[in-house]
Amino acid sequence: MRRRRVVQLATCALALSLMLLATACAPEAPEAAPGPGGEPPASSIPAAGTQPAGDDAVPAAMAEAPTANALPGLSSRTTRGHVWADPTISGDEVRLSAEVAALGDHVHVEVPGATGVLGFIGYFSGADFLLRATVCPNCGAERIEWGVSLVVCRACGTTFDLVTGEASQNGRGYPQGSIPYSLNGDYLVFSLAELAMAHARTSSGQETILPLPEVIEDDDRGDRSWPRCCVP
Repeated sequence: MRRRRVVQLATCALALSLMLLATACAPEAPEAAPGPGGEPPASSIPAAGTQPAGDDAVPAAMAEAPTANALPGLSSRTTRGHVWADPTISGDEVRLSAEVAALGDHVHVEVPGATGVLGFIGYFSGADFLLRATVCPNCGAERIEWGVSLVVCRACGTTFDLVTGEASQNGRGYPQGSIPYSLNGDYLVFSLAELAMAHARTSSGQETILPLPEVIEDDDRGDRSWPRCCVP
């Protein structure tokens, strides 16, 4: 009995010694150095209501991002690399903001037609603004997209020259000519009827984007005098 008690006391003493040894050998936490003026070091725990830095921080610009477009005529459909315009239509007049048209290397435009929405893609070539129907003149699919140095049909793979409208691989190109427009202040002004006609003539493979002017027969035999009283 006495021997068992001695063993228990020895075991407790050994455990207590090991605990004291572990405490003595544990590394102490480094003390933060005081500030340049001798002030106590700042706590590393962020204050309540503050935002953490690093990967968890929210950029200030994200919180201040606008919720609406500030530029008149710019569509909410605009994405990075693809500008969409909201033209103003009054009667036969279609007004496209020149500032919106010049935001990128191309601009997408849609106008109402007799059978649905008519799509166009526009871009500047020097000082001229060209507007092409997004219907493919080669296969008739509404799949014309921007290709930086050309426009391309995603349905048949045909590419078209930006200026001439000529097609690759002997395909049928865009009709000759360009859709006329005028400048009115900061706007490019088109005729809705001419846009609809240009879209239809592109789809049907006509030779010219608009009908050629009618040739008036001249029966005066070169006589430009006025008035002319009679015909011999």
